[in-house]
Amino acid sequence: MTKSKGFAVLGIDVSKLTFDVVLLYPDHRLYSSVFPNDAAGYKRLIAWVKRRSVDQVHACMEATGVYSQSLSLALYQAGYKLSVVNPLRINGFRRSALSRNKTDREDAYLIARFCLLHDPRSWTPLEEPLRELRSLNWHLETLHKARRQHENRLEGEPPKWLRDSLRRTTRHFDREIKRHQERT
Repeated sequence: MTKSKGFAVLGIDVSKLTFDVVLLYPDHRLYSSVFPNDAAGYKRLIAWVKRRSVDQVHACMEATGVYSQSLSLALYQAGYKLSVVNPLRINGFRRSALSRNKTDREDAYLIARFCLLHDPRSWTPLEEPLRELRSLNWHLETLHKARRQHENRLEGEPPKWLRDSLRRTTRHFDREIKRHQERT
């Protein structure tokens, strides 16, 4: 991407309820803000960037699973170049920059600097059926893990009331697992 006068990178640090952003220009000017991590927040972010008169934006965020999925799709659908980066790369960049501060705004700035210097590859979303299958797999893994945890607690002769509860819960997990496996 050619870095024209109206080019900037958008570093995004996503959390459960909010996301912090830093819009960083090649000449090191920057703007920052915080938005709610919901559809209204995504619209406000897009309007906020438009008010900055930026022709080209390369947005960048860490892959944070469920917290970043909807925001990623909104930015992609809005036509932004977007990179969703493995958090280990960002942490390596943080260490190489000797950055010890760890606030959400500073993380967004660090992600923006990483994007400006490394120009990470563009992200494209999976097709809807694949996104649904991935969600199903994540959910099945969670159910299996919870089932194992409950089953492990049966070892060591727990009191009868606890043993009965753990067995009921394990049977519930078995039914849910079977129901979701039938969807695949």
